[in-house]
Amino acid sequence: MRFLIDENLSPRICALLSAGGHHATHIRDHGMTGVPADRGAPMS
Repeated sequence: MRFLIDENLSPRICALLSAGGHHATHIRDHGMTGVPADRGAPMS
């Protein structure tokens, strides 16, 4: 399963999810910090 972790959550969550076999990235990894939620984030 893929997860995109929002900026209000710790990036450490990505490591925990990855350890469980999931694909997880933090919103900052996409350069999307501070972008309003209605603008969306890239999901590819």
